[in-house]
Amino acid sequence: MRARPQVCEALLFALALQTGVCYGIKWLALSKTPSALALNQTQHCKQLEGLVSAQVQLCRSNLELMHTVVHAAREVMKACRRAFADMRWNCSSIELAPNYLLDLERGTRESAFVYALSAAAISHAIARACTSGDLPGCSCGPVPGEPPGPGNRWGGCADNLSYGLLMGAKFSDAPMKVKKTGSQANKLMRLHNSEVGRQALRASLLVNSRCQAWEAACALPSLGSHQEQKVWPPWKEGRTSKETDKIKNNLAA
Repeated sequence: MRARPQVCEALLFALALQTGVCYGIKWLALSKTPSALALNQTQHCKQLEGLVSAQVQLCRSNLELMHTVVHAAREVMKACRRAFADMRWNCSSIELAPNYLLDLERGTRESAFVYALSAAAISHAIARACTSGDLPGCSCGPVPGEPPGPGNRWGGCADNLSYGLLMGAKFSDAPMKVKKTGSQANKLMRLHNSEVGRQALRASLLVNSRCQAWEAACALPSLGSHQEQKVWPPWKEGRTSKETDKIKNNLAA
């Protein structure tokens, strides 16, 4: 008896999800970039491990961004190990980048989480680098359209959400947009998981209120100038279990 076409298609789709190579997170090998590599010349981009050609081109055209990308890769390593420190799968295999084991080579829940975490981390790092003045191509985020809290006004230097998400997605999604590499099913699944990470990052945006005046005057709203800005909590504090669960519940694997 011949199998129905729909059944065959479903089996092929499932097989594709399980056997796809995780080329999309090989860039995490940047965490091993030696400090001696200055990353101040375009020829340095070819010396970076784990990048596809599109990422090398992004490196050449946005060289000032690469120290931040390297920092993001290192933060992914630490954050993943922290998130799974007390579990059977403890994310130790992430340190083998770019030559992963099967737990991250295939379309597993573990690899899906790493895709989401990586996408969130690089966007977070770029947005923060804009705020701190480390990137000449961007600055503080724009003033939000919604009104601030009662008695306050928008001010200070907010994290540049839009630029961080834009450039972070360009870099981390680049491997999934290479036409000749991998199946379309794998690419769509991994793009979905990367977007889950960015959505969780958007949801974690905080409104930070601080007083731009002498400390004594801040106790009196009429004397202190209270400013609010939208910021992300420092990545070094790690994601909360609630945020981690939000990522896990929306992954495709």
